[in-house]
Amino acid sequence: MATTYPSYFYAGARLKALEQGLLTNAQVESLISAPTITLAHQALQDTFVGPYLPNESSQTLKLSDITKALDQVIIDTKTLLQTIAPDPNLLDLFWTKYDFHNLRVIIRGQRLNLTAEETNNLSSPIGTFSFTSLQKAYKEKKLALLDHYLYQASLVSDNFKDASKVGIAVNTFYFEKIKHIASTSAYPFVREFVSLLIDIFNLQTRLRLISLRPKNSLDLFVIGGQFKKEDLETEEDILTNFTKLGDATIWKDAIELYQKTGHHTLIKKTADDYVSQYLKEKSRLAFTPATFLSYFAAKKNNVQTLNIIIAGKHAGLPEKDIRLTLRQLYK
Repeated sequence: MATTYPSYFYAGARLKALEQGLLTNAQVESLISAPTITLAHQALQDTFVGPYLPNESSQTLKLSDITKALDQVIIDTKTLLQTIAPDPNLLDLFWTKYDFHNLRVIIRGQRLNLTAEETNNLSSPIGTFSFTSLQKAYKEKKLALLDHYLYQASLVSDNFKDASKVGIAVNTFYFEKIKHIASTSAYPFVREFVSLLIDIFNLQTRLRLISLRPKNSLDLFVIGGQFKKEDLETEEDILTNFTKLGDATIWKDAIELYQKTGHHTLIKKTADDYVSQYLKEKSRLAFTPATFLSYFAAKKNNVQTLNIIIAGKHAGLPEKDIRLTLRQLYK
């Protein structure tokens, strides 16, 4: 039987009510099938984004208005969850991911001499630190005062010119941070969730390194998952261990496509789907921190769906192409 936590009953019940405001299949269908931009905008106003849109007619609504509204939805969702969560610090399991994303953006921006606007456009507004404060600390070499793990990630990144190696280095310290969060948590779910994220990172990263850079393929491994380093030494080992996460059949198409083409895209998508399904299942068993993570993941997926549909409509894409993009993303 799943462990329950009394402090999560009220918060969990409130989240269950909030789930009623997520996108419905009927709303998605109305958006996709809208024959004109104006009608698509009208359908959008009937979703949770409606209150965030400017008080303008559907004919004059701009794509930038909608993008800004969707960004604000995610920011407000984060604020709401922090307000009602019994243990707001546990939500750093999600927010800290965006701190490390933003650090990669800052490093990339500096190396490629991107403008401030270009860098800001690549950043995320929902880290535990504001992008502005993180950027300022990085430029002034004061990251150590902000966060130990971000500081260590920036130091290691200085040793690499290759953008992919910088990304891997930054991700490594992201996992060190969430491992620390898990180690101080009283909830077994949190440790289990972090272990799962580590397993997926190790499997995907080592498969990519083996296929793209064989000589350096065994240099990277994050400790803390169910798999040991020696479990992931060959491509065959890695593909076999993917199937140990959940039902082996969910990995079948992704593995077959990789073996035929060498493409990693479907493996990554399947891994993302598995994490989302894992959170959904955990949130059904009891009111625990999983309920919060599952709701936020669902809201982010909703926002991504709306971005795809509305951007497609504004680009003049046929309905069938928008549907194809969504099928590929959420198959």
